Amino acid sequence: MAPMKRPSKDADNAWGETMSIARIAERWRTSRRAVRHLLANGTLRFTQVEGSLRVPRAAVDAYERARRPK
Repeated sequence: MAPMKRPSKDADNAWGETMSIARIAERWRTSRRAVRHLLANGTLRFTQVEGSLRVPRAAVDAYERARRPK
Protein backbone atom coordinates (compact mmCIF):
# COMPACT_ATOMS: atom_id res chain seq x y z
CA MET A 1 0.00 0.00 0.00
CA ALA A 2 1.30 3.46 -0.87
CA PRO A 3 2.40 5.55 2.16
CA MET A 4 -0.32 8.15 1.63
CA LYS A 5 -2.99 5.45 1.59
CA ARG A 6 -2.10 4.12 5.04
CA PRO A 7 -4.08 5.44 8.00
CA SER A 8 -2.13 7.73 10.28
CA LYS A 9 -0.62 6.09 13.35
CA ASP A 10 -1.84 8.99 15.48
CA ALA A 11 -5.20 9.45 13.79
CA ASP A 12 -7.42 11.95 15.58
CA ASN A 13 -10.84 10.48 16.38
CA ALA A 14 -12.39 13.90 15.72
CA TRP A 15 -11.97 13.23 12.00
CA GLY A 16 -13.99 10.02 12.26
CA GLU A 17 -17.32 11.63 11.45
CA THR A 18 -17.30 14.59 9.08
CA MET A 19 -19.89 16.83 7.46
CA SER A 20 -20.02 18.40 4.02
CA ILE A 21 -20.29 22.14 3.49
CA ALA A 22 -23.76 21.68 2.00
CA ARG A 23 -24.94 19.71 5.06
CA ILE A 24 -23.60 22.34 7.46
CA ALA A 25 -25.25 25.14 5.46
CA GLU A 26 -28.55 23.24 5.55
CA ARG A 27 -28.23 22.61 9.29
CA TRP A 28 -27.47 26.25 10.03
CA ARG A 29 -29.93 27.58 7.44
CA THR A 30 -27.27 29.65 5.75
CA SER A 31 -25.40 29.63 2.45
CA ARG A 32 -22.50 27.40 1.49
CA ARG A 33 -20.58 30.60 0.86
CA ALA A 34 -20.99 31.61 4.52
CA VAL A 35 -19.67 28.21 5.65
CA ARG A 36 -16.72 28.48 3.23
CA HIS A 37 -15.92 31.87 4.76
CA LEU A 38 -15.64 30.21 8.21
CA LEU A 39 -13.27 27.64 6.71
CA ALA A 40 -11.17 30.28 4.95
CA ASN A 41 -10.66 32.40 8.07
CA GLY A 42 -9.80 29.37 10.23
CA THR A 43 -12.91 29.40 12.40
CA LEU A 44 -13.72 25.82 11.39
CA ARG A 45 -11.04 23.25 10.65
CA PHE A 46 -11.46 21.03 7.63
CA THR A 47 -9.83 18.44 5.45
CA GLN A 48 -10.14 17.60 1.78
CA VAL A 49 -11.34 14.11 0.92
CA GLU A 50 -11.42 13.13 -2.75
CA GLY A 51 -11.84 16.76 -3.79
CA SER A 52 -14.58 17.47 -1.22
CA LEU A 53 -14.06 19.71 1.81
CA ARG A 54 -15.12 17.96 5.02
CA VAL A 55 -15.50 19.37 8.53
CA PRO A 56 -15.27 17.20 11.66
CA ARG A 57 -18.62 16.85 13.41
CA ALA A 58 -16.90 17.73 16.70
CA ALA A 59 -15.78 21.10 15.23
CA VAL A 60 -19.33 21.88 14.10
CA ASP A 61 -20.72 21.00 17.54
CA ALA A 62 -18.05 23.10 19.29
CA TYR A 63 -18.80 26.10 17.05
CA GLU A 64 -22.52 25.79 17.81
CA ARG A 65 -21.86 25.58 21.57
CA ALA A 66 -19.66 28.70 21.43
CA ARG A 67 -22.33 30.65 19.56
CA ARG A 68 -25.19 29.59 21.85
CA PRO A 69 -26.50 32.40 24.07
CA LYS A 70 -25.61 31.95 27.74
